[in-house]
Amino acid sequence: MNRNESFGSKKISLLDKIIYALRVHQLKKYCDFDDKIIVDAGCGHNAIFLNYIKKRFAPKKLIAFDLKLNEATLKEQWIESCEGDLNKPFDLPEKPDIILCTAVLEHLHNPIGFLEQAYKNLKTGWVMVLTVPSIRSKPVLEFLAFKLKLINAVEIRDHKKYYTKGSLTQYLEKAGFEKKKIHHHYFECFMNNFVLVKK
Repeated sequence: MNRNESFGSKKISLLDKIIYALRVHQLKKYCDFDDKIIVDAGCGHNAIFLNYIKKRFAPKKLIAFDLKLNEATLKEQWIESCEGDLNKPFDLPEKPDIILCTAVLEHLHNPIGFLEQAYKNLKTGWVMVLTVPSIRSKPVLEFLAFKLKLINAVEIRDHKKYYTKGSLTQYLEKAGFEKKKIHHHYFECFMNNFVLVKK
């Protein structure tokens, strides 16, 4: 996964920004970020969403986790940085209350392995939140990226898999989460999956 070339860079199209804002809106409806330890797994080079949370909420601690973070992010006093490959086993510096994983799972070679590690690291009784493109979005995203060039083509070309409710539920159960604790719905006209799962 190389998210540094997409949302981690400064070349973000207007449509990319709108899509990102819609994801953020979904998260805000279901998560209370105040006084929580929050990990953004696959946060991108610049940890954009953690900056958003810091400005609008009062989290206890923010942890940026990705393969490579930029120097400015690494130097931020209010953020704890954790560099590592989400496809491999990892230990977070502290067990979080919330793990965010927005538009990341589709980039991973080993999504079940990542979900297993997330389950291991998450505090019991707390939640992981996922957004991931649905299978219906594949032709639309590829048309917007490759034909119209309205969204980042590098980001779309890096997609390994598109997901359904069934495939996400199956992966989460294999990772250790209980089916009855998985909340799923589609958004963006069924083009995106939203999952909130409790450990």
